[in-house]
Amino acid sequence: RDTELVEKLDDKMKLIDMALALAYDAKVSLMDVFTQVRMWDTIIHNHLFKQKIAVPQSYDNKKDEQYVGAHVKEPKPGGYDWVMSFDLNSLYPHLIMQYNISPETMLRDNRGQTIKVETTVDELLDGIFPEVPDGYGLAANGCFFSKARQGFLPEIMERMYNDRVVYKDKMIAAQKEYEATKSKQAAKDISRYKNMQLAKKVQLNSAYGAIGNPHFRFFDINQATAITLGG
Repeated sequence: RDTELVEKLDDKMKLIDMALALAYDAKVSLMDVFTQVRMWDTIIHNHLFKQKIAVPQSYDNKKDEQYVGAHVKEPKPGGYDWVMSFDLNSLYPHLIMQYNISPETMLRDNRGQTIKVETTVDELLDGIFPEVPDGYGLAANGCFFSKARQGFLPEIMERMYNDRVVYKDKMIAAQKEYEATKSKQAAKDISRYKNMQLAKKVQLNSAYGAIGNPHFRFFDINQATAITLGG
């Protein structure tokens, strides 16, 4: 019975197909799709390899403490009219694109140490901004990122997101065709495009997790908090 339930679950969820789609797209082994670090290390390596850029050596990093997560604004108790809720589309990938967050775009000193200023989210929301160097943008955690050219991480995010939009549109078109014709080919197309767009979604959303993981080649707490506080 347990074996039958596993088969029924996969028939419905298509998780094995999802793992295969992730593995083939990222060019990793099947087991590597269960870790953000290996999958994203390979994605970035292949992206930079095409541009004849060598990746840096991987070192053991230390994460002594939990870094700041998403900002929680202190609530003011009381009754309110017109309360609204917003669900932003692929928030963290878009923040990486918005601030141009990438290892090579971050402002650093001559020793390679990150240059940042003291600021808070509440100050930024109140319009109190520190001085920003020319050609740089300010992230919510006080770090600066160059605006001169797009970093490799935002470039990958943009390409993946655009690919996901294409596959999602094809999935919707296949769904409409199936409703009209009930054809087997349309049903197969729905399943295929759904898996492809979901694979892109999983990749996009897992990038942030890799950046905040000390075992990742490009681990950087400052970049991770630039994303969370930016949100």
